[in-house]
Amino acid sequence: MKTKKITILAVGGLLALLAGFLVARADFWPFTGNSFSWIGNNLVDTNQGRIEQGDPVIGMIKMNGDRYQVAIEGTGTSRLLTGAAWFGIGTRDDKFNDFSDQGDLPSLGWVLFNQGVPPNNCFGAGDCHAATWYQKPGASAGSYEGYVSGWAKLHIGPNGDQTPYPETWLHFKTPANPNNYACGGSHYHVCVDVNGRMEGYAWSAGAAETTINGNPGFGWIKFSKNYAGVVPASYTPQSVTCKSQFESGNVCKNFGVFTGEFKFKAVYQGIGDPDNMLRWFCENGNSPQAGDKAACVYKDSGTHQPKLEFWSVSENSWKACENNAKAEVTSEPKCSVLVSSSSTSTNNIENFGSSATIKDNESAIGMVKPECMTTETINWTVSGGQMAGSSGVNNEIIKAEPSGTGTMIIKASAKDRATSKSYDCGSATVTVKSSSSNEVKIR
Repeated sequence: MKTKKITILAVGGLLALLAGFLVARADFWPFTGNSFSWIGNNLVDTNQGRIEQGDPVIGMIKMNGDRYQVAIEGTGTSRLLTGAAWFGIGTRDDKFNDFSDQGDLPSLGWVLFNQGVPPNNCFGAGDCHAATWYQKPGASAGSYEGYVSGWAKLHIGPNGDQTPYPETWLHFKTPANPNNYACGGSHYHVCVDVNGRMEGYAWSAGAAETTINGNPGFGWIKFSKNYAGVVPASYTPQSVTCKSQFESGNVCKNFGVFTGEFKFKAVYQGIGDPDNMLRWFCENGNSPQAGDKAACVYKDSGTHQPKLEFWSVSENSWKACENNAKAEVTSEPKCSVLVSSSSTSTNNIENFGSSATIKDNESAIGMVKPECMTTETINWTVSGGQMAGSSGVNNEIIKAEPSGTGTMIIKASAKDRATSKSYDCGSATVTVKSSSSNEVKIR
């Protein structure tokens, strides 16, 4: 194989080219999110079979990213491979989930499927058709057990002297006996087993050559069923729900060392590959963070809200999730009154709000929520009812019983230990309804 000197091909320049690849169709078998294969000249043939010698000098092919994907499409016993795969330089598999790190794993280019066939009658190598999956004879209806045969085109960056790199193709060879072949061990074909996993070897070749020998291709491409495979089900249109949720963070500048770091997580359904189909923006203009969790740094006082998006396969674009997670940064002491029915657990502040509804034979719970404040004393006032007990640090939780139906107002003020000042915590409203089930209506 000839020595190659190749300039890195930037990913962004091909996004427009790839825009049409993620289109939802029936009978669509996408490759799994972590699918990749090895490409490089560490694979040699000997009389003992194909041998790997050390790490490959090129790296890996990834078949599913946030804006590209390879899939098997169509109906019947033969179906085209469509889409695009990305391949790059590297000797380790630690980045196959994230190709955004260009430090040790830069891009070489793309493998484009359904692009026709090579010139010169496919170099005389046979299988002169676009890469196609063929179902194994005797396999049950709907089974994805079979083999891949045909050609895909490699889109590669220019040589070091900026001359175009020779046109290069990837060959999937038909098994010697397409009616009876193995899908395990080392063989010269690429097959898909009963579990949707791929295994075997393909070969890359330069279009300027009349044979597959002595050409500027990249050599053998190894598919391992530990990594490469298709989703074991037909594609159905996406039905996605997703929303952002606050997880943790230090909201108060006055409490200890304020790092400003807040953590968020996504709650979602209909997304099988969050590493590639979810992304966060802490602020507009920031670089996105991939996955179902994000960490954002907010040091300025005020309310901050990250943006969560999902990748819509059917619309080939990013779509907004329900963004309801917020982080509030403050440096001024303040407090607020929250209420709930006495039947609510006082241990979960999420069950409390600025208003509540109870019956006249029930009681309400009032709670002070301090922010940037260490409470020293709390003073409560109840109108339309009366206090019936208190608990917690400095009586931060009270029980209040209504005087009758109507409205009960619970107010509080709190003294901050650090400033020795009292702060108005505001009020909360409790609507009291009749518990009688036999009310008489007068017309």
